[in-house]
This record gives sequence, structure tokens and C-alpha cells, in this order.
Amino acid sequence: MLGRLAWSEGKNAFLFFELSENNKKDYELEISYSPYSKNKKENYDLSIYLNNIFHKKIKIIDHDVIKIPIKYSLNNKNKFIINFEFDGLVSPYDLFESPDARKLGILLNSIILKG
Repeated sequence: MLGRLAWSEGKNAFLFFELSENNKKDYELEISYSPYSKNKKENYDLSIYLNNIFHKKIKIIDHDVIKIPIKYSLNNKNKFIINFEFDGLVSPYDLFESPDARKLGILLNSIILKG
């Protein structure tokens, strides 16, 4: 498990990871996140892709956990890319709160690989 990480910025954010060659089994990735709270509780969409294959689309409303099954058969090299594609993000600048123009998505609180 990793500790508090960083904000996603902009339309796309990526996680890259590699499992040991000896780990030839299925896993589940749990990603705990917090949405950018200044979004005024408006919904914004998050599409999730695993190795360029669409996984699911969710509405980000409140603190939540994303669960992604990691199938060994998806990639025999044990290398994985998770792409988060956001729609409808706002920045502190958009809300006239700060000169910070970064479009903030989610804050990654933890990443846990279960298997």
C-alpha cells in the first residue's frame, strides 16, 4: 500500500506498474480517492482503462474506492497501465478562487493490490 500520493491534473492521468514474473495469478487493485472538493459537488465523469481496454465509467461525487480486477491473462509480461480519463473538471482559477489553473480531478489516498 502506498501512502497519500498526489492530485490528478488535466484530462488524463496514468498509473504504471509491473508485477513480478513469478506472480502469475489474478489480483484486484483498490484505489481510494477524494474528489476535488471545490467542484461544488457537481458530478464529473471518470472513464477507466486498463491496458487501453475500457473498464468502466463512474460519476465522482464523494470519497470512494475504485476496484479494478487485474487478470494475469491480460498481459503475460505483467506490465499494466491504468488510464483515468476525466470529463468536466474545474480549476481554482475557473472558480475565481486562485490563480491556479490546474484542472484537478482526484487525490489518490491509497493504492492496494490484493491477491
